[in-house]
Amino acid sequence: MGDLTTRADAVRNTTTIALDGEFDVGAADELRRTLVETIMRHRPRRVVVDLGAVTFMDSTCIGTLVAGYHTACDVGVDLTVTDAKPFLAQVLATSGLHQLLAGRS
Repeated sequence: MGDLTTRADAVRNTTTIALDGEFDVGAADELRRTLVETIMRHRPRRVVVDLGAVTFMDSTCIGTLVAGYHTACDVGVDLTVTDAKPFLAQVLATSGLHQLLAGRS
């Protein structure tokens, strides 16, 4: 199971959630809780999910990111993912989830 860390930047009203390691079905609940708490309780203007240290992510956790994206959109929070390794960026793009990738249209 992977590790999650969060850090807030009050100046930019941005919260970054950094993921590290493997994210499979066993990590989905913790990822979901972290996303929902960050979005709904703290309500930053922007949430960035940093995937730079992710070595594996299964479809359950990808679905959790998508659900987090929709939750964020519903309350006016911008959620993006950054530093996705090519394998994960390709999965997101192929799945039609390119809107999650920061800096991509």
